[in-house]
Amino acid sequence: MKRIAIFGKGGIGKSTFAAALAIQFHNAGDRVLHVGCDPKHDCSMRHGPRRSVPTVMDEMLRYRGRMGAKEFEETIISDTESGVHVLEAGGPEPGKGCAGRAVSMMLTLLDSSARIRDGFYDTVVLDVLGDVVCGGFAAPLQSPVPSDTIIVVSHEFMSIYAANNIAKGISNLTTAGESRLVGVVANRVDTPLGRAIVEAFAEKLSTRVLGVIPYCEEVLMADASGGAL
Repeated sequence: MKRIAIFGKGGIGKSTFAAALAIQFHNAGDRVLHVGCDPKHDCSMRHGPRRSVPTVMDEMLRYRGRMGAKEFEETIISDTESGVHVLEAGGPEPGKGCAGRAVSMMLTLLDSSARIRDGFYDTVVLDVLGDVVCGGFAAPLQSPVPSDTIIVVSHEFMSIYAANNIAKGISNLTTAGESRLVGVVANRVDTPLGRAIVEAFAEKLSTRVLGVIPYCEEVLMADASGGAL
C-alpha cells in the first residue's frame, strides 16, 4: 500500500492538489482513500459525495468515545462521483477543543482498521494542515505506517516559512526507513522569479521540485462553488 501525506500552509491549494492526486491514482486503477486531516473537513467535497459525510469526531461524540472498528469504517464514504473513497477527521468548534487531538484519534483508528491492514486500498492520501507541525497534526509523521511526504508551497514568504517548519518536523520526527520528504510542489507559481525561489528552497532542503502548477482561475472557481473536481 502506498501512503502519501500532503502538507502545506492553509489556503495554499493543498487539498485541491491532494484530491487531484487521489483521482489520478484512481484513474490509474488503484483503490484509493483520501483522508482529510483538517478540521474544516472540506477535502470530501472535491470528490462529489452523493450523501453527507460524517466526520470521525462527530461520530466519536455520538458514540461517547466508544467507537469500534465497525463504527469507524462506517464513516468512510465510498459513494462519490470521482470513485475515490473519503474519510474526514473533523474537529471541535473553535475554542472548544483540540483539532490536533481529533486527527491523532482518527489516525489511530485508521492504522488499526482491518480494511487498511488487509490491504483493501492500494493508495491512501493524507491531506494534512501544515500551518503548525505539533500534536495531532504531526501524527501522520509518527504513524507506524511510513508515508511519502509532499509539501505544497508557493513562492510567498509565509508559504515558504510554513513549508520550512514542516520540513523540520519531518526531519525531527522520523528516522531512516520511516516517513520521508520526496519533494515539493509549487502551486500558483507563474513567473520565472517565483519558480527560482521555490527551486532554491527545495535545494536548501536537499529535495526536488516535483512539479510547477500555474495559477488557474477555473480551479479557483470550482473550489469556490464547492463542486467536485
